[in-house]
Amino acid sequence: MQDFGIQILQIPPFDDAIREHWEVSAHDVDLFGFSALCEPAMQYPWSLCINVAEFVTEEPFASEFRQGIANAISAVTGVQSMEEAAADVWVVSGEPDGEALVHAVLLYLVEMSPQLQAVLSQQRSTH
Repeated sequence: MQDFGIQILQIPPFDDAIREHWEVSAHDVDLFGFSALCEPAMQYPWSLCINVAEFVTEEPFASEFRQGIANAISAVTGVQSMEEAAADVWVVSGEPDGEALVHAVLLYLVEMSPQLQAVLSQQRSTH
């Protein structure tokens, strides 16, 4: 993952309600950047905001991509349930390991990077 300049950082929580805060950054933050927060008091304690997801709107790839994110999250030990809360946000219940959750999503983004780069290139050329 060095080729992409990817860094996974555990950030000190900025609020007492947050138990864990993870950030993923990269040379192309639109492609690989995302955050994961754990707020234990919430119905879905984990929320993941995945930058590239807001750009993935064209079918059939959008459905394939979203299902892949869901599969990656669901495969992490400790995940009880998950749902897509917004175009770029997934929420998760259970007690997964934060680092494992971040790695699972990141591995999927890396696997899908050729297709995702094409989506981003198209978006950037039209804006």
